[in-house]
Amino acid sequence: MISVSLISDGTFKLDGGAMHGVVPRSLWQKANAPDEKNRILLGLNCLLVNTGKEKILIETGVGIGHSEKFSELYAIDKTRTLLKELAALRVDPEEIAYVIPTHLHFDHAGGLADWSTGKLLFPKAKVVIQKEEWEAALHPHPKNAASYLPEFLEPLKKASLEIVVGNREIVPGVRVEHTGGHTHGHQVVFVETGKVTIAYLGDLVPTAAHVNPLWAMAYDVEPEKSISEKKRLIKQGVSDRWTFVLVHDPHKPVGHVALDEKERYVYQPAESLSSISWLEHAPVGIS
Repeated sequence: MISVSLISDGTFKLDGGAMHGVVPRSLWQKANAPDEKNRILLGLNCLLVNTGKEKILIETGVGIGHSEKFSELYAIDKTRTLLKELAALRVDPEEIAYVIPTHLHFDHAGGLADWSTGKLLFPKAKVVIQKEEWEAALHPHPKNAASYLPEFLEPLKKASLEIVVGNREIVPGVRVEHTGGHTHGHQVVFVETGKVTIAYLGDLVPTAAHVNPLWAMAYDVEPEKSISEKKRLIKQGVSDRWTFVLVHDPHKPVGHVALDEKERYVYQPAESLSSISWLEHAPVGIS
């Protein structure tokens, strides 16, 4: 039986306008209220998957060892950390067999290393990355160079990298699908067993508000592809009743998507799966 745990690496903040692209502030602020600096609160929601044979970490959050200036710029709150939450689940970082980031921006893969020392935090894990993503991280375009930072990417060169091209099953029940859109090498992750599909769509659908296919981020390098891929995946997720995990939603990261009477996609938050609360990061048995 596969078990899944929702764990957190804390919260941080990004500019609300950048997170919502061309959507007017008068609309997006109703869903994600900004602070005095126009920043919105975002979660760093990760998944721990235990197949019985391997422990797999989906995303690593923003990590540890940041400078004070960096922490202040992004209002990083480390009341909860990935390492603390793994420890609470009695999981040693050296037990992690695979780490699967959706892409290599600092808020998704920053937790692969200690930024202050360069130490790899999951030294025995294979890090599953799309070839296009790795190449983009090594030679970033000026548009997103601020998201591909050497503090964690340099140590990653010493990690065991599993470079993939396109869609791939990583282990039975866990697979990645290359989407592009947000970055050229962006991938989404599915955990599947029996009739249950957990869809982790990364920055295609970072918060509940982004379930609207047209709400795409200004950070996206291929905004048209982001929209088309999001439409495709959400349509399938509605049809097949997927459970979505939203990487950046700070309040309601787990839920389903349905169509309302006007044929609009509506996010339906859920606090439990198989009668166990995800929001308490308890392991969830899926049969």
